[in-house]
Amino acid sequence: MTDINIEPLDDADKLWVLQRLLEWGGADSVSSFAELDGYLTAVYSGPDLAKPSDWWDGLWGVDLPRVEDEADFRRFLDLLHRHVIWVTYTLLDQPERFAPAFEPGECIQGLSLARVDRWCRGYLRGVYVANWSPLPDGVQDSLDLITLHGGVDNTELFSALQADEYAQSIDMLPNAALLLYTWWNMKLSYDPHLATSKVGRNQPCPCGSGKKYKQCCLRG
Repeated sequence: MTDINIEPLDDADKLWVLQRLLEWGGADSVSSFAELDGYLTAVYSGPDLAKPSDWWDGLWGVDLPRVEDEADFRRFLDLLHRHVIWVTYTLLDQPERFAPAFEPGECIQGLSLARVDRWCRGYLRGVYVANWSPLPDGVQDSLDLITLHGGVDNTELFSALQADEYAQSIDMLPNAALLLYTWWNMKLSYDPHLATSKVGRNQPCPCGSGKKYKQCCLRG
């Protein structure tokens, strides 16, 4: 049996994926790697184990891409699959290595702050596509934080914050995503209704790799 290589995509692969998103996508498509990372993080954190058919349409919005180069299409799917494995691996087994793909930001009052709005918008897109049910108050706070940074126009709200307060809210985002993943994972384990949609260890992995779930995304 060949072990799965669980490694993050390198910068060249991320750039290639971004170029395909921009080339194939339309006005409603995911249009940055940060947004893609947030989107897939939410999809694979939610109440059901996602299959590519569940999230593929949501990735592109209204107009699905028409890809003429089959090799490019296969490479794109392979890179997305590798990224999904990495994200789920860090969420489940290596939370200390979970690192949302925030973008470089700006320096405010001597603080270097990441740009997080695109990642957060992608996450909220994934929440919508995965059709999350309502969350309890303590867990909803984490989603509210992501919503705060992914909102269309929160300029007035953020302008009222001191730079260190804004920086602190950004620093809390990875833990918010981890808490949401952990809550759904625990709910899947204890809620009989949701558990019926769980994939068995020896069933085909819902990511579409063709491998058994235990040999693929369950390990990630």
